Amino acid sequence: MKMRKTILLCCMLAITMIARADMRTITVTVTNPANVAREAVPVVLEVNAETRSATVKETKQENGATNYTKHSSLPYQLDDMNNDGNYDELVFLTDMAAQEKKTFIVVLSTDGDPLTFDKGTSGYLGIQDKDKTGKNDKWQSIKSITFPRESELYGLLNMHGAVMENDMVGFRIYGDDKQSISYYAHNKQKMDIAQTRLSPTREQLAAGSGDMVVRASGAYGCGAMHGWINGKAVMFDEVCSTSMTIVADGPLRTVVDVKNFGWQPVQKSRPFNITTRYILYAGHRDVKVEVDFSREIPDIPLSVGIPYFGEETKEWTNEEGLRGCWGTPAAKANAKTTDAPAVGLGIFVPQSYYKGESHYTDNKPQSPNEALVQLVGTRGRNIDYWFTATSDMERYGYANSRSWFTYLQQWAETLKQPIKVSVKE
Repeated sequence: MKMRKTILLCCMLAITMIARADMRTITVTVTNPANVAREAVPVVLEVNAETRSATVKETKQENGATNYTKHSSLPYQLDDMNNDGNYDELVFLTDMAAQEKKTFIVVLSTDGDPLTFDKGTSGYLGIQDKDKTGKNDKWQSIKSITFPRESELYGLLNMHGAVMENDMVGFRIYGDDKQSISYYAHNKQKMDIAQTRLSPTREQLAAGSGDMVVRASGAYGCGAMHGWINGKAVMFDEVCSTSMTIVADGPLRTVVDVKNFGWQPVQKSRPFNITTRYILYAGHRDVKVEVDFSREIPDIPLSVGIPYFGEETKEWTNEEGLRGCWGTPAAKANAKTTDAPAVGLGIFVPQSYYKGESHYTDNKPQSPNEALVQLVGTRGRNIDYWFTATSDMERYGYANSRSWFTYLQQWAETLKQPIKVSVKE
């Protein structure tokens, strides 16, 4: 009898907990205004702090009636963007034809756990855990690290910075005052940085692994932001401290924050904080960069850039914010690589932030550090821009400058015409 009462009590508690779960259903309409199809379009929704799980279904019109798709849920990702233990955003991806409109039903619940899906992106930050004997050093995965200006952080970090990857591209944000962005190109369309650690062996290369093709030695790498004073890049040496954080490492996107506290790019100016957020989605070779400032900075000139590989570099620009290059880096990033592959890079700055173009060089007589620079600025407290990359070592990408520059123009047009999202409860 006592056993039966215990079971009955447990059942009553379970029923009570289910009854208390709050279900919120919203209808999301997504429209592609462009005359071109696009793949893996990210749809990002804000959710309330009580959200614990969700389902996402696309609706279909059949015989005049609206029906759900048969699968249980589209892949989605719930992210805690400010590390307070609560979810802030839900993201899912969808392919869209030209001028297409789609409708999704999203059910948010205050109970349960998010569904799990195959991992399409990866974010990693690691630090060295030294053994007393020095013979068994290990690398520990961490979520965030903050260090003062005088610290040599990159020597302590595994792979010298924060890494983000999907099955098309990989990038490393270097942990020094440049914070330039290295590019890891893939051979096959798969993630493999966890195995190669950015420096594949000859055996891994022979088996088709990716490789580092643009190093962090340049001032900007594939699209970092710096100050810009008298034709020179002003980096992050005049700061109080710097932090790197893996904000999200999920199936559909990886988000990395780099914060520089008390940055003073201009002498005698009032210091401010700058937070640079890098977002890499599954199915994308481009990275969205969201830069936020702790105050308005109309007096601070800024710049973003991509490498200039020397006289053989092919360039393309529309002089309105889109700029690209194609060439072969002067020095191979990996000495084990037999041939240095050609690399294509691109950067897009919306016109509201774009101020012009320039060229950076450190004027070293041998192997100068040069970059194609986009001058940017804002009268507000934020700047958004994008960068993208390819290499002719890809079996699925772009093999020459002509095809790459054509892609860049199409890419920029879609960025100028973002999807339209409406939400109705």
